[in-house]
Amino acid sequence: EKRDELINDVLGRDLSVEEKFRAYEIKMLSYQAAGNYLASVSFGIEVRRQLGLFAPPNKPVSKISFLAMYLKTKRALGKRTPEEIASLPIMTDNRQIMGQRIMGLIVTGSYPSQPT
Repeated sequence: EKRDELINDVLGRDLSVEEKFRAYEIKMLSYQAAGNYLASVSFGIEVRRQLGLFAPPNKPVSKISFLAMYLKTKRALGKRTPEEIASLPIMTDNRQIMGQRIMGLIVTGSYPSQPT
């Protein structure tokens, strides 16, 4: 399709990850629209790695691992109230913001591709 040609043209150029970011998002969304959720998740994980951010493994997570990650998050939050969390400064690091947007797309494609 024309869309895929244009996306691949942008991604094939010598541009920074930040400059290619919108093309990455569109490619993930096009995978999801076509029902190819596993490709979307795999691609998103690769994009997060290119951004220099943590990327979860592309495999089902055991209940024990899930519980361990939950406890780690709970410990990091401590006894902060929702109001304290809401009053934290707004994120300004563009790489982190892009990583969060990609993570949102990964989450969207995760359940249909790996429901366990």
